[in-house]
Amino acid sequence: MADWKSGLRQAADQLGLSSKPKDRAAVPVSVPVSIRPVSRVPDERPAVPRMPDYPTGSSGNAAPGRATTPAVGTSSRLDAHPPSRAEVAATTTDPLARKPAPTSGNRVRPLPPGLRSAGYSIPRTRLEQRGNPVGAIKPLQAPPAKAKFSAPDMAKHTVCFGAADACADQGWQEVGTALTLQPWQNRGRQQCTVGLDFGTAFTKACVQFRQSTFVVHWDRAIQHCAPVLLPCVFTVEPDGSCVLGAASGGRVRSDLKMSLLTGPTADSKINATAFLALVTRYIRSWVFSRHGNAFSGFHIEWFVNVGLPAVPWDDLAVRDLYRSIAFAGWQLGALGGPVTIEAAASVLAQVEAGTGVQPGDLQKERFGAFPEFVAQINSYRKSPQRRRDLHLLVDVGAGTVDIVSFHVWEPEETDRYLILKASVKSRGTHVLLGYRANAGGLDHVRWDEESAGFSRRQFEAKFWLCPGKLGPVQEYFVDQFRILIEGVLRQTKARRYETSPAWSEGVPFFLCGGGRNVDAYREAIRRIGTKWRLLEMQLPWPDGLVQGELAPSDFHRVSVAHGLSYSQENIGEIERESEVPDLVRTVSATVDYTSRYIDK
Repeated sequence: MADWKSGLRQAADQLGLSSKPKDRAAVPVSVPVSIRPVSRVPDERPAVPRMPDYPTGSSGNAAPGRATTPAVGTSSRLDAHPPSRAEVAATTTDPLARKPAPTSGNRVRPLPPGLRSAGYSIPRTRLEQRGNPVGAIKPLQAPPAKAKFSAPDMAKHTVCFGAADACADQGWQEVGTALTLQPWQNRGRQQCTVGLDFGTAFTKACVQFRQSTFVVHWDRAIQHCAPVLLPCVFTVEPDGSCVLGAASGGRVRSDLKMSLLTGPTADSKINATAFLALVTRYIRSWVFSRHGNAFSGFHIEWFVNVGLPAVPWDDLAVRDLYRSIAFAGWQLGALGGPVTIEAAASVLAQVEAGTGVQPGDLQKERFGAFPEFVAQINSYRKSPQRRRDLHLLVDVGAGTVDIVSFHVWEPEETDRYLILKASVKSRGTHVLLGYRANAGGLDHVRWDEESAGFSRRQFEAKFWLCPGKLGPVQEYFVDQFRILIEGVLRQTKARRYETSPAWSEGVPFFLCGGGRNVDAYREAIRRIGTKWRLLEMQLPWPDGLVQGELAPSDFHRVSVAHGLSYSQENIGEIERESEVPDLVRTVSATVDYTSRYIDK
C-alpha cells in the first residue's frame, strides 16, 4: 500500500502538482488527450455556383441554409457552440426579400436585424476613415420632373393681320351679284363647282369649270396680302355696309370659324353669313373679270362645297349648320345692294325656316359639306403614287390640329373612305403663340399673324428674349402634340385596324396646313418616327390646275379648296367614324378532349 502511494507522490512532484488535498468540486479532472495536427487535403471538387446576391470571397455572407467552402487559412472544424434556434430566427431573413449586397469592397454592408438590435457597429473601412467619398452609399437621384404649362387664354391674345387692309375700290361687289356673264350668247348649260376652305386664319377658294380649276386670287379685295390667302376678317362700315379686310373707321369682325365650332351663337352665325356673302360675291366677280372668255355665254349651274374637320363633320347638326350658312351667304351675295348685318340676319332666318328667295333657282341640295382631309388628298387619290389601305393625315391650322387615320379602298365603281379615328384639338399655331407669350412673360394683346409661324429661336430674337428662354415650354408643347398623334395611332391599331400591313411596311401620312413647317410640329413628327414606322407623302400637283401666282411648294395651302372643287359624285363615298365598327376579336372555342379517352 505504501509503495504505490509513494510512487504516486513522486510522479506528482515530477509534474509540479501540489500534494495537498483540495475540494473535489474545484479540482479539474485532466484527461490526457493526444492532439494530432489536422491534415489539409486539397479540394478538387468544382466550385459551387453562388447566387448573385451573395458575393464570393468573404465568410458570413453566404445564403441562409447553404454551406460554404471555408476560405484559405481558416479551420475546417465546426463551431463548438452553434447558435440557438432563437438566434438563427432573429438573424435569418428571406433570401427573396434581401437586396443585392454591394460588390465593391469599399461599400459597407448592413448588419442583420438581430445584430443591429444588439448594439453592434460596423467598423469603417480604410477609405472611409480617410474621408474618401467613395465609401458612402448615395441614394439614386430621381429624374427631374418635366415642367407643365397651363393652356393659354386665347381671349387675351388677338391675332391680327398686318397686311389685311381693305381696298378702296369696291367695284367688284356690283359685278359679283351676277350669276352669269353675257347669257345672250347662249352657249348652253355648264356646271361650275366652288370649293370653299373656310379656315380659322385664312379662307381659300378654287373654282372648277369644264376641264380647268382656277385658284382664286384675293388681290382686288385685300391690299398687300398673299395672293391666294384671304384673311378671315371683315369690317362693318359706319353706314352699315360690310367690306372684306380691315378698314379704318369701322368695326372689324374676326374669329369667325372658331366661334362656330366652340359653340355657335346668333351673332357668330350672322357674322359668318355676312363674311361668306362677301366671299362668294368676290369669287363670281373674280372669275368673270379674270377668265371672262371661259365663262361668258354659258348658263352656269353653280354648286358649292365647304370643308369641315373630321370630328365636327361627324355631327349631323354641325354639318347642316355649315350648309345653311353657306347657302344663306350665297343668297345674300347674289342679291343687289350692299351686304349688311341686318340683311345677313334676315336671310339666315329665312333659310333656317325653309323660306326665302333663291336667286337663279339655286337649291340648298347643291351645297355640300365634306371632311377636309378627304378633299386634301384628292390630288393624291388621282395620282399614280396612290396607295390603298391605312393612311394618316395631320392638318396643322391656326386654331386647331386635325388628326385623322383612315382607310382608302377602291371598289369597282367609286372611291370610298373609312374614317377609323379622328381627333381635333386646340393645338394650332395661334395656340402655340399663346404658350410662348405666357412663358416669355410678354404682355402683348395684339399679335401679328406672322409671329405664329416663327420658330422658337426666331420668336426669342424677335421679342428680345434670352436664348433658350422658351426651351421648357417648347418641350412641353412638342410632347403634348406627340401624345395626341400617338394616341390616334395606338387606338387605330388596338381597336380599329390591327391587321393592316402598313404597321410593318410603313403608314403613309400627310403633314399639311399653314403650320406644317413650324419647328415644334416637325420635332414632334420626328420623335414619333422613332417609335412608329411612318412614310411622309407629298401632295402631287394636280392636272388642270391654273396656278396663277401659286408656287408649287405652296399647293398644300389650297389643297382642301382644290379637292372641294370637284363635284359631289367625284369626291367619293365617306363612312363616318361612328358607322365603322370596332375590331372584334373572336375567341376560339375550347375543345374538350376528355370524351375521346377512357379513364383507367
